[in-house]
Amino acid sequence: MTTHIPPTGQPLGPEQTPPDDQPGSDDVLAHVSTGAMTRAQTVAVLVAIFLNVIDGFDVLVMAFTSTSVASYFDLAPDQLGWLLSAGPVGMAIGAIFIAPVADRIGRRPVTLAALVAVTVFMGLSAMATSAGMLGIMRFATGIGVGAMLPNLTTFVSEFSTARWREPAVTLNSLGYALGGLVGGAISVPLIASYGWRAAFWLGAGLGLVGLVATWRFVPESIHYLIGRRPDGALERVNGVLARIGRAPVTALPELTHQERARFRDMFRGSLGRTTILVWIAFFCLLAAFYFANSWTPKLLADSGLSEQQSIVGGVMISLGGVVGALAFALLAIRAPARLLEVGVLICGALSFVLFSFVLSSAIPALISAVLVGIFINAMVAGMYAVVVTRYPAAIRGAGVGWGVGFGRFGAILAPSIAGSLLAAGMEPRSLYFVFAVPMVIAAVAVLCIRSGVASDFAVAKPEGEPKGRGLAAS
Repeated sequence: MTTHIPPTGQPLGPEQTPPDDQPGSDDVLAHVSTGAMTRAQTVAVLVAIFLNVIDGFDVLVMAFTSTSVASYFDLAPDQLGWLLSAGPVGMAIGAIFIAPVADRIGRRPVTLAALVAVTVFMGLSAMATSAGMLGIMRFATGIGVGAMLPNLTTFVSEFSTARWREPAVTLNSLGYALGGLVGGAISVPLIASYGWRAAFWLGAGLGLVGLVATWRFVPESIHYLIGRRPDGALERVNGVLARIGRAPVTALPELTHQERARFRDMFRGSLGRTTILVWIAFFCLLAAFYFANSWTPKLLADSGLSEQQSIVGGVMISLGGVVGALAFALLAIRAPARLLEVGVLICGALSFVLFSFVLSSAIPALISAVLVGIFINAMVAGMYAVVVTRYPAAIRGAGVGWGVGFGRFGAILAPSIAGSLLAAGMEPRSLYFVFAVPMVIAAVAVLCIRSGVASDFAVAKPEGEPKGRGLAAS
């Protein structure tokens, strides 16, 4: 098909009439969302979801190998706790400092660079000669994972049609649990036959597959090209459209100017109370979530289960996670998300208590692990549903982002705190009582969040900004 695009890549002049089957500038974003998904769109979305699954395994592989690693390097519980925290620390740094670079240079190059880092550092983790080296490699792997994750949601949402967007985003959100479920299931016989290093080699191999697939099948974000307008933006947009089997466009839509939210906007009026409660809830529930996912396999082994059974316990948590996230999505259609989240948090705390009583019995422990997985994954998915309906559209992204960002401190501290408590002599079963408390605190915080969006909110304008004029989008 003739594209009718001038060599300069500029929009068509008034004397150049596009053919009837070629979309104009106003159609470029909706163009990808209409009709049936092309084969190329489907492949791009599936690759992005696959990358999320890889990330889930890369995060949880340290938990699956914790018993063998602790034995191999003769680690005390507090030392293992810091090793388990290394990945979340890297993820936080990657999400805060590296992921935003995608807004300047593109989502595809950042994703490819992150995949290179994940693949290389997973391989180096497999070759670690000391616990310190392994910790550094886990930290570096976490940076890659943290830098990549925000882009994956963008790719899945953007390359899906309107009909398939919600199911695709839901499946993508299950990537963490699916990575633990599938990767953990493969790791059980792998570790038994070849040792703990084999699990990291598996992660490196999956990362390499993901890197090649992304290079081949996932194009640049159209939203980035339209919003950032790099040189040759029109030609690049049409190149992406061609790759995903869509007709080219004749021009890009005009850039719109929007008021830019500021940090203090999250504390204006009654939003201040909401923001503080959201931060408390995210901190507490992510602390409980990362404690359970990081320490459960090791604590099962310390309580008398075999190493293979303890890894299966971690896999059962991931299995429950898939069920829990899907169940919450279905229940939230009929019940208020805030009250549903409170119930899930309380049930999560009770599941920790139940799990603590059966920790040393294989079958009851594995069954209870599924319940733990159901509730801790449902509470994370549910918290997102609560938060997005409490902030005005102008600062919704900032509200969610800062809430999760603050919650990452809980994710970082939980594994190391658990290790320190074990080193101080606390029994494994008692840790589940300790970490049930944050879920109760989170439930109280969520219950205190007011319903609906604040009515006394307005984005603050910088000094000297004329009234009615928005800030340039960045």
